[in-house]
Amino acid sequence: RPMDQIADMKRQVTLLMLGIAAVVILLVALISHLIGQNLTNPIKELVQFTRRVAKGNLDQQCEVKTHDEIGALTVAFNQMTRNLRQSRNELIQAERLATAGKMAASFAHEIRNPLSSMRMLAQMLMRKKELPEARREQSMRYILEEIERIDVIVKGLMDFARPAALELAPHDLNQALQEVLDLMEANLSHHQIGLARKFAPNLPNIPFDRDKLKQAFMNIVLNAMDAMPNSGTLEIRTTAARHDSTRYPDKVRIDVADTGMGIPSENLDRLFEPFFTTKSQGTGLGLVNAKRVLEQHGGEIRIKSEVGKGTTVSLWLPLAS
Repeated sequence: RPMDQIADMKRQVTLLMLGIAAVVILLVALISHLIGQNLTNPIKELVQFTRRVAKGNLDQQCEVKTHDEIGALTVAFNQMTRNLRQSRNELIQAERLATAGKMAASFAHEIRNPLSSMRMLAQMLMRKKELPEARREQSMRYILEEIERIDVIVKGLMDFARPAALELAPHDLNQALQEVLDLMEANLSHHQIGLARKFAPNLPNIPFDRDKLKQAFMNIVLNAMDAMPNSGTLEIRTTAARHDSTRYPDKVRIDVADTGMGIPSENLDRLFEPFFTTKSQGTGLGLVNAKRVLEQHGGEIRIKSEVGKGTTVSLWLPLAS
């Protein structure tokens, strides 16, 4: 029948059209997928690379996979990364040179005065051989004090420039502090500074680097002495204490309190900046090195001060390593 033939032809045409449409849709989807991959994959890689750069990794380069606008953007970003790396290296080098210059200038300034004092005293001792024995001994004591001062300056600069690893071992903290105070007893007496010791009895031995902690403690005591040029009182306390919200004692606290001139509030936040000092004599490294030593031990340092009344420096050390 003609009508049946026409219906069959319509069905065939419809099926053919549907097949062609399906093929076209599949081709469009495939082409879109390929184009999307060529566009999005380089963008994704570039985004991941920018995240690595944002974290400070400037030593890598993003691979250029296309020669279109995305490729040009990648090339420009690689150039920017190289420029940033070069600028960072130049900045690090400039900071190193600036720090070395500050250290050299500070060292030259600080060591000149004690060397001049020792030279004058030595010349006087050589010229005036008839000096009384007491005067001669006093001059020798002054020379030894100046040598001790130079030793502190040199150690401070060396610790700042090349901090060595800790040598931890259990020690008696009170005994270590007492050794420093014994060493400085004559200096304290010469400056008419009274010493009050309040050491906690039965403190357990705790792990610390004996030499480094003694040097940090000496720097803090020297700062306290400088704050009391016209006599005063230095009080040293040790206690086993809770730190913040802990229930049981987990730290040993060392308080170094002076009755000196105090520190203005605007200077308190700058005390741990390298080379910052308000003294006419000083490298500005004593507290910096002390803070570093305490933090290496897992402890910390805190300072409270009131102008005209004095300063208290609190050192916290863990009871266990």
